[in-house]
Amino acid sequence: MENRTEGKKRGKEMNVLIVDDDVPYLNSLCREIHWKALLAEEVYTAMGGAEAMEILRARAIDLLITDIEMPGKSGLHLLDWCREESYRCMTIILSSFPDFSYAQRAISLGVFSYLLKTSEYSVLEDMIRRAMVELMRRREQQEETSEARQPGQIEKIRYYISEHISEEINRSMLAKYVGFSPEYLSSYFKKMTGQSLNSYINSEKIYFSQKMLLQTDLPISMIAQNLGFETSSYFTALFRKMTGMTPREFRKKRTGVKDQLF
Repeated sequence: MENRTEGKKRGKEMNVLIVDDDVPYLNSLCREIHWKALLAEEVYTAMGGAEAMEILRARAIDLLITDIEMPGKSGLHLLDWCREESYRCMTIILSSFPDFSYAQRAISLGVFSYLLKTSEYSVLEDMIRRAMVELMRRREQQEETSEARQPGQIEKIRYYISEHISEEINRSMLAKYVGFSPEYLSSYFKKMTGQSLNSYINSEKIYFSQKMLLQTDLPISMIAQNLGFETSSYFTALFRKMTGMTPREFRKKRTGVKDQLF
């Protein structure tokens, strides 16, 4: 079955859902745990299993922290439902008292940890940190698997750049086109090609500018503008850095024609 928590590539931040009918305890968890330090992007709360299910349907939850004893749908009922619906979020179970049968059932459902509510917040925070590390490891593994299954992604990126070469290429739009996060796009391209994304974009723009210098008599300032450079001076500096000569020198050397400045 499809993993309902998977989708487009995401960054390092994780979404957390805490489920507990004990409102004071629920509020204390939100207040006492250092969520930002644990890379929690959003911390959602629910006071019962039914409410938790609605949040799970609407949000991509990475870590579920739930009380095991709740009226109506218990924590175990919630875990059974998550399994049936293919929500593969990692789970930490909280219990008010030790119960071997509860713990045994929770472990059989694949929970990451089973903790007593009497545990200090530091113990719970340490367990959440471990869960986050494991989640990140799994996410990276999933992304590597996705890379292996999608060998055409680099070609797709290069195609987008070639089609938008006359624009100031927006990394966010490019990332959306291939279904990656902007951060993952950069690291993925570097990993697969050995060249940074910005370096590749600049090299393609300079290559295209060389063709325009040789095949047209457009002024350098217009070529720079048509390739999405903010100023012709920046274009000239980048051209010299990558070719060892200015655009004017390049055109004159190759064609013998002096360039129009404007």
